[in-house]
Amino acid sequence: VSSFYPDAINNFEEKIKLLVTKINVNNEVAFKDTAAWQIKNIDLPYDKNSLSFDFIAMANNNPGQYIYQYKMDGIDEQWIQNEDLQTVRYSLPPGKYTFKIYASRFFDKNAKPMKEINIIINPPFWKSWWFLTAMIILMAIGLFFSINSYNKGKYQKKLTLLENEYQLQLERERISRDLHDSIGVYANAVLYKTERLQKEEDSNERNELMADLKFASKDIITSLRETIWALKKDTYTAEDCLLRVRNFIQTVSGYYSHIHFKVEGSAPASLHLHYTKALHLIKIVQEAVANSIKHANPKNILVTALLQNKQWKIIIADDGAGFDYLSMKQSDKGNGLNNMLHRAAESGFIFNVETKTMSGTVITIVVPS
Repeated sequence: VSSFYPDAINNFEEKIKLLVTKINVNNEVAFKDTAAWQIKNIDLPYDKNSLSFDFIAMANNNPGQYIYQYKMDGIDEQWIQNEDLQTVRYSLPPGKYTFKIYASRFFDKNAKPMKEINIIINPPFWKSWWFLTAMIILMAIGLFFSINSYNKGKYQKKLTLLENEYQLQLERERISRDLHDSIGVYANAVLYKTERLQKEEDSNERNELMADLKFASKDIITSLRETIWALKKDTYTAEDCLLRVRNFIQTVSGYYSHIHFKVEGSAPASLHLHYTKALHLIKIVQEAVANSIKHANPKNILVTALLQNKQWKIIIADDGAGFDYLSMKQSDKGNGLNNMLHRAAESGFIFNVETKTMSGTVITIVVPS
């Protein structure tokens, strides 16, 4: 005898157990040491983002009699019905997802998932937050340094401009001082001796005054020529300077036939001098020769240029009367000597004087290489 109660049919609740049977990553079985239905969380790098899932329902009926549906939160907005238990495949970009599955006798668009798997696909390091943060910081630092470099360059240009203007002003002052110290002194001497010449009646004194005037006039012309020569270029070679000395000695020798002048030696081809140093060097040599002519009454004046211990030396020697170096240096009459010392110190030259009364004078100028 069989019997059933129709009212009890509505109280029947079928218990369906939904199992994930296989999970593949990049077409290879994942988690070989763990059963697929035990997996609840998946954490993968960006280059292992191709996933596939197989699942099946176990209950009173055959698995094929149930309707399966799935949804990947973050990708799918609605439930998707799976026909004939087909493998579900996804290729996921970096991010966080939840794979949900459901099985029933009918499709339910509002179904609550029976199984969930949390999935994280990590981005490549160049897309990770820490890398992007580091890049932003580096860009900020780079921008800061770029702006700082730009401002520094702008400031440096302005500073260079001001420095050039300052150097130009110094150069103007130097030229003005040089002209004042040389041409001004000679011009005052010409004026003073001209006034004396007008008042002097003694013929011998008048002749001496005329000779002094001739000296001063020549010194003015020579000083002006050398100043103009020095301003033509920024630098001069040692050979240029020695050639200028030769030309000076040749010109002076024409005025003083009773003195034997000679220039010998050579200059290092690789040595270059700033025009201010070149001018100081020429002026020192001229001042030394002029002092010898005026005060020492020599018969011979020899200018020698030579390279010794990688240093260029210029030696001006005469066989004249000589002088007391210390007393001359400290007296008012030592202006020419003090000028030479000042020029040598300003140019970084080594300056040395060897002299004794009635024993001639040797002046040595050492130009460092």
